[in-house]
Amino acid sequence: MDKGKRKLAHIVIIDDDDISNYLLLRLLRKLDICEDIKLLKNGYEGLTFIRQNLIKQRPFPDLIFLDMNMPVLNGVEFIQELSKLDIDTDQIKIIPISNVMNESSKEQLGRLNIYNYLIKPFKAEEVTLLINN
Repeated sequence: MDKGKRKLAHIVIIDDDDISNYLLLRLLRKLDICEDIKLLKNGYEGLTFIRQNLIKQRPFPDLIFLDMNMPVLNGVEFIQELSKLDIDTDQIKIIPISNVMNESSKEQLGRLNIYNYLIKPFKAEEVTLLINN
């Protein structure tokens, strides 16, 4: 980690793909940007985690890597439900990740004011750039 950059307190990865989770977790640990990284398998688990933090007055994640195509609750549905909670969603940076980002998906994210995303497989430089922006 660069000496000028602060470490993030909490990162959450919400993705049902075990291989992507393993690779992203390994990359984040190598970049040494965060002490606490939590893996969740779908948007429902992610919302449950955020709600529990809200109830217990624990800090929210600084950053969420969010797969857009998941069972139970997909990425767009997660973001829509998150915006309904009584929290300042501007304090949580969300980086959508997907195998494919077609124009419809980009438009959906744009309506949610999210314009940066990662396409799998992604490179360390892409992850670092999005984290630091």
